[in-house]
Order: sequence, then C-alpha cells, then structure tokens
Amino acid sequence: MDGIITQRLVELTFAPLDEVAGWLTRLGMETDQREEGVVRIHNPHLSITTAITAISDPVSRAVCLGFAVAGIWWPHLFPNLLTEVNKAWRSRRKQADSNAPLVGQSPGKENSQSRPARKPPPVTVPTFTDLYKNRNPGK
Repeated sequence: MDGIITQRLVELTFAPLDEVAGWLTRLGMETDQREEGVVRIHNPHLSITTAITAISDPVSRAVCLGFAVAGIWWPHLFPNLLTEVNKAWRSRRKQADSNAPLVGQSPGKENSQSRPARKPPPVTVPTFTDLYKNRNPGK
C-alpha cells in the first residue's frame, strides 16, 4: 500500500496544481487558490494546513504533499518518497536535456566534455593573501 501512495505522490509532485487540488479534495481535504500559482491545503482530520506553489522545486512539493496527507508522520509512512521524487526528477531532466536543441559545438571529439580538465591560467592580479605576505611589518 505504501508503494502505491508513494507513487501517486510522486506523480502529483510533477502534476499541475489544479490536478493536485482535485485529488486532495477527493481525499477530504479543503483546498483553495488564494493567489495565482499557490494552493492552500487544510487537512481537517489532522488539523494541519500547508501550501504548494507552482514555482517550488519537486522535493519541496513532495514534502508539502506528504505533510498534507500524513502530517508529521509522513517520513515514516512514506520513507521512499524523496528518493523516488529525486529519481523521477533526474529522469525528467535527462529527457528534457535530450529533447533540447544542441547549441554551440556538436558532440564528439571537439566537445569540451571529452577533453581532459586543465588548470586555469595563473591570476595576474595579486590576491589579498599575496599582498599580506609581501607586506613588511617592520616599516
């Protein structure tokens, strides 16, 4: 059962706010949108209130969803939630990167990622440490 709920929370982490609010309402929670991109969630069974924003990162959204559903016990009830959200987030980023058009150099031997790392050139401007070392305290 934990796996099914965890998977649903992962799906809702990346879902539009309207879908999240609808699902939570079907579970018996009170939801409302006071501002654009913000959904306030009140769980009357646990007497807790939280909010989810559209600009939050997926981990923050998952924590808010877990808290809305299970209160302070969400880490114990859904111990794999953040791990699964991170996996889904990573795969979505990889998929988005693979669908993005290539900009700049084409991949291959000329690509900067295939070259060995080099040290940056030396700094010509003296640093604070250099100035401090060269200072003569006796003058």
